[in-house]
Amino acid sequence: MRHLKIYLPLVFLILSCSAQGGEGTAAFDTHTVKEYSVFLSTETSGFVGTPVRIKAAGGGLYFSDVGFRRIFKTDSGGDKLLSFGSQGRGPGEFESPTVFWVFDDNYLVYDYNGFKFITYDHQGELVEEKVVSNNPINPDGFPPNIPITVAAISPDELLIPSRGRDGSLFAIADIKTGDLKYAGNAIGEHVESFDSEEVDQAFSKGEIPAIFINMVALAGSSSGIYSFQQTTGILEKYSRSGDPGWEKNLVIPEQHDLFDRVARRNRSLDRNTESHHLFNYAKAIDASEEGVAVMLNMPEEYPVTVAWVPKEGDRMDVVTIEGLDQEEIGFLGSFSVSPSDSKIYFLNIRQGLIYEADWPV
Repeated sequence: MRHLKIYLPLVFLILSCSAQGGEGTAAFDTHTVKEYSVFLSTETSGFVGTPVRIKAAGGGLYFSDVGFRRIFKTDSGGDKLLSFGSQGRGPGEFESPTVFWVFDDNYLVYDYNGFKFITYDHQGELVEEKVVSNNPINPDGFPPNIPITVAAISPDELLIPSRGRDGSLFAIADIKTGDLKYAGNAIGEHVESFDSEEVDQAFSKGEIPAIFINMVALAGSSSGIYSFQQTTGILEKYSRSGDPGWEKNLVIPEQHDLFDRVARRNRSLDRNTESHHLFNYAKAIDASEEGVAVMLNMPEEYPVTVAWVPKEGDRMDVVTIEGLDQEEIGFLGSFSVSPSDSKIYFLNIRQGLIYEADWPV
């Protein structure tokens, strides 16, 4: 079934100009996209239930769906090419197929509630699965569990935020051999455990809780590992073995008072009915062979905005999707860029919508 496209009554436009950020901010080019469309929806596509994560690939899109408990692949027109997986606790089955990764020879799916990683070939057939509920990486130490923010650079190698442990930002963990390597330089002291009372007190004072100082968003591809420091706005690239490469400040002028706004809001919240806002400069990160995209956490009056840095780290582009409200994508929202197809996709989880727009970079 062909999908239904809904276009804004605007003509596609790209505005490209040179912009100079404030102190400590790199120069960048800006682009405004004035048209986007619904690529897939629960109303128009019978195989879309409750999509929770998307990933662009050459000529199409993948998404995980907790409604159907499956992973789906479509072509660039939105027609289904492949689906695999099923609900259950047996081999190749999952309870909550949330995060997944597409590699050259296979797929890797993380079943968060099933505590396991499942590898499939490109036909969707089970290759193997690894249960991680008893922490096979390091039973006596880090990590105490696998967080939902885990990333992967191969079916065996995970990227896990380390929260400053051993002076690092993240760890590269081999779930087959148990090898563990720390990488990156911590911003603050390591905090071992989450203390909800301390966290609430810090938020209520308009401060960043100590346990969140070293928080990073992680992504990887065959060209390397990308780590975005949430409390500084610094994007770093590492080799796949964790050796440091380049770094770039992604904070743009429109974000310069972002943390002041978060602090004021957190100080004024009614903790019985409202949730604190995090001190994060980004909502999500997505890496491809060509580079890395970061969906920026913007003040609420701004639309969805994405920073793009190619793998060489030699420039930065900022793309605004005019008319696409940040609330539609949500916090820690899923998005994905396909430079080869010149497309960017966004997921509206609450409404079961996947949007597409032309990618101007």
